[in-house]
Amino acid sequence: MSRLQKLKQQKPISMDLNCRDIESEKDTDTVGYDVMQKDFPNEYHAAAYLGQLSDSGKKSNYITHLAISGSQSQLAAVCSDFSLSLFDWGTLKKLHSMRGHTDKVTGVRYVPGSDSVLVSSSLDGTVRQWDTRSGQMTMEHSDTTLQKRKPLTCVDVNAAGRFLCAGTEVVDQDAYLVFWDVRQPMPLGGYWESHTDELSTVRFHPTDSGALATGSTDGYVNVFDVTQTSEDDALQATLNTESSVSSVTWYERSDGRHLAVVLDTEELQLWDLQESERTAQFGRQEVAQAIRRTMSEVCYVESCHQTAEGDVLAVAGATTKEGHGCLRLLRIDGDRLTPHALLEDSEVTQQLVRASAFSPATGELVTGGEGGMLTLWRPGARPSSSQRRDAKAPTHKQRGKHKQKPY
Repeated sequence: MSRLQKLKQQKPISMDLNCRDIESEKDTDTVGYDVMQKDFPNEYHAAAYLGQLSDSGKKSNYITHLAISGSQSQLAAVCSDFSLSLFDWGTLKKLHSMRGHTDKVTGVRYVPGSDSVLVSSSLDGTVRQWDTRSGQMTMEHSDTTLQKRKPLTCVDVNAAGRFLCAGTEVVDQDAYLVFWDVRQPMPLGGYWESHTDELSTVRFHPTDSGALATGSTDGYVNVFDVTQTSEDDALQATLNTESSVSSVTWYERSDGRHLAVVLDTEELQLWDLQESERTAQFGRQEVAQAIRRTMSEVCYVESCHQTAEGDVLAVAGATTKEGHGCLRLLRIDGDRLTPHALLEDSEVTQQLVRASAFSPATGELVTGGEGGMLTLWRPGARPSSSQRRDAKAPTHKQRGKHKQKPY
């Protein structure tokens, strides 16, 4: 029996994912500030921050996705009003605003090897390429092989900068992974057998152009070798997280490749790909203990990033509807979560962080979220109050079978 057939026989998951909408005035730090500073050994400070305003000047949009350019000098941000904005990484000075998508923008990525080419996916069924120098769209990719555009939920570009992959919602009982040559508007082909529900993330390996990891609301993470000629041959591993997948991050250890998987239940799982085994799992209670907060119900993990030294950092925090919150960095130390750095600024840490981007070269982190603010976190001690003011940027199911498959 093939892996695809085994996957189809497994039961789907079902759970309540409404886990962030909790009111509480009781969440506080579990230790005093002096102890907190000792527990979190690395210093970071807010070097620049920016409030994102809508074109009408009304209440700010929230930020859903961030991407850093290959040279780590530029930042792309997706806003909830279907727009994209480009910023200088070091100052958060806005460079361009770009519009064109007619529905929710679901992903953004720079094409490796070229800071001037950006791609974005949308529920409008398109992947758009943008020239970051002019802010103009240069190409539109779509898949109309079923006589209608498939709503696209995520996107990535492989390490060679040659191929795009986007995931879809369920379309006619199938969830698709669609592939394009970056130079052509029509798709090369796709996979539709490996996931049973909407795709939530697609991530190519940062250096291996043929390795692709995908996550879905069906609870599975699949790992593919896309150089193979068929979907069945391409599928290298199927990892059952038993929960809806939010994001996946590749990282390397001496024993091979691993994945850090963030779930929609705010859990974090670590997987060894050589053995296809889960090596660690951190629930909300473990996250709360690691960030030193009293209430696990309001704690969350946003995503993970690998540093130039090989460490894996998790962006974690806590937030309540009353505006109480914190933001911290945790380090994955084997099968443990250990405190790494406090991200402190009363103006920005109250928002729920929806997206982050990390610069391995400098250790800097940019976060954005539901408060509509971008913040550049820089390693090192906080500058004086006058220096800090100068650092501010200006405010601006059941599966059926088709009679005919599209590829």
